[in-house]
Amino acid sequence: MDIHKPKPWHGVREFLKEYLIIVVGVLTALAGEQAVEWGHRHEEVEQARAALNAEVGHDLGLAVRDMRNDACFGRVLLLWEAYASGGPKPPLLAGSFSSLRSTTWDIAKSGAVANMPLSERVAFANFYGNVANQDTLIEVQRAFSRRLSGYARLPKLTSQEADDLLLDLPGIEGMLRVKVRNYAALIETGRKLGVRPEVVNDPYSSSVDRLCALAATVKDAGP
Repeated sequence: MDIHKPKPWHGVREFLKEYLIIVVGVLTALAGEQAVEWGHRHEEVEQARAALNAEVGHDLGLAVRDMRNDACFGRVLLLWEAYASGGPKPPLLAGSFSSLRSTTWDIAKSGAVANMPLSERVAFANFYGNVANQDTLIEVQRAFSRRLSGYARLPKLTSQEADDLLLDLPGIEGMLRVKVRNYAALIETGRKLGVRPEVVNDPYSSSVDRLCALAATVKDAGP
C-alpha cells in the first residue's frame, strides 16, 4: 500500500493559500448550516403564526357574539331583579358563556414565538392574558347561571331567597360590564394582529338570539 505524505509548503504564500482554502471551506460549511437552521426556524415561526391566528380568529368570533350576549344578559337581569322584588318570574334563558381557547399559545409561547418580532410577541401575550382573565369571569358567570337555574325551578322565592338574589345581582351586572370591556379589548388586539373574527355558528348562537329578543322587550323593569 502506498502512503502519500503531505507535500511540504514552499514558502509563506503557499501556506497562506492552503490556510485560506481551509478557512473558506469551514466558513462555507457554517454558513450552509446556519442557512438550514434559519430556514427551519422561519418555517416553525410561520406555522406557529398561522396556528395562533386561527386560534385568535376563533376566540374573536366568540368575543363578538358573547359581547352581544352579555349586554343582553345584563338587560334581562332587570327582570330577575323585578321578580325578586315581587314581580312575575321571567323565562330562564342561559345564552352563551363559551370558554376561549389558548391551547396553541400554551404550546408555542416557549418555542417558535420567541423568534417572532417583539411587537408581535407582545400583542399575542396581551391577547392571551386577556383570554385567561376572561375565562375566570366566564366561570363566575356559569356559577351564577346555575344559581339562577335553581331559583327558576322554585314555585316561589322565599324572603331569604329573594334577598340572596338581590344581593347577587349588582356584582353580576358589574362583572358583565367588565366582560364586555374585555371582549372589546380582545377585538382591538386582534385588529392589531391583523386577524379577523371567525364567524361562529353553533347551537349557542341561537340561544343568544333568543336572549337578546327577550332583552329587547325589557322597558322599565321594576316591582
